[in-house]
Amino acid sequence: MQWSALHVHPSRLRTAPALRALERRDGSTTFAVDGLVCGLCAARTQQAIEGVEGVHRVEVDLDRGVAVVRHEDDLPGMAAMQQALDRVVIALPIRRLLGRLTRRTGRAGRTAA
Repeated sequence: MQWSALHVHPSRLRTAPALRALERRDGSTTFAVDGLVCGLCAARTQQAIEGVEGVHRVEVDLDRGVAVVRHEDDLPGMAAMQQALDRVVIALPIRRLLGRLTRRTGRAGRTAA
């Protein structure tokens, strides 16, 4: 999948990338990927999750902020997938801080759609 280097969602910088399961079917699960900002983020997310044991293929949709993960019958552990994602996030501590500050002030920090 290709992503445009110029297509950016700057408002998503307020949230550190996190996975939330949206829909599960036989052999695949669709996740919201909060904090998905640009094509580089999408590519790094795809590579990170594909490296988790039991994952066969990942398709990331930057505009919708979702990833479809094709996997073995059993869904790989959420903790393992989130840890893989955390290892590739640029400026993770700063983005987590921004997310906490945004939630405290009452503004929604999640913009996955």
